[in-house]
Amino acid sequence: NLHVKQAEVVSIGFEDKKVKSVETHTGAVYDVKAVVIACNTSSALAYETIKNEYEFKIYPIIQSSVKLISELGLNRIGVFATQGTVSSGAYRRELLKYNSNIQIREIACPNWVSIVEGRIDNGLDDIKLHLDEMLDFEPDKIILGCTHYPFLSETINKVAKKLYPERELTIIDPAPAVAKHTLEVMIKDSLITENGYGMELHGTLLYGGSGLASSSLLKNYGC
Repeated sequence: NLHVKQAEVVSIGFEDKKVKSVETHTGAVYDVKAVVIACNTSSALAYETIKNEYEFKIYPIIQSSVKLISELGLNRIGVFATQGTVSSGAYRRELLKYNSNIQIREIACPNWVSIVEGRIDNGLDDIKLHLDEMLDFEPDKIILGCTHYPFLSETINKVAKKLYPERELTIIDPAPAVAKHTLEVMIKDSLITENGYGMELHGTLLYGGSGLASSSLLKNYGC
């Protein structure tokens, strides 16, 4: 009964795109109860601009997921993200809201989207380069701050075991966290209720992002 629509917003979320494009796509959304911004760069660059402009709820992936990640009690956390997300300081800003003493290392991985989408044939050296830099920081956990990056999780884990076999690497995919946060808030706001057969959404939930990038998030809504 959960009615979900996808906005195939392929023109936003990458390094050279403008905040205005995000605003335009959000303004074209009608007849929904909630919108999930399923793109870290869009959440980082556009959410503060658009959050109070619409009657429906907007759930940005960074701000929503960090709320739950902060409950893990971490002291040192790494973030792999696009250049746009890292430059915005969004993850650092949100993490520090919940723990002013947390140590954070953010590393931009501008080629990883192209690796996932098959536009770079052999990206192993690039992955090794950024992973080696990150593991030198010795984080408790690493956030994959782009919805493309979880598709590299298996490769990242294999490379990490080869580079640092004595260390245990724990990766955080924000998608489950933002899905959990969204559902909890929507239930609290009576946008979703239990009807005896599961959850029933009173209206439509829309998420914005490319089909590939958003698939891991959508799975967490049971779709």
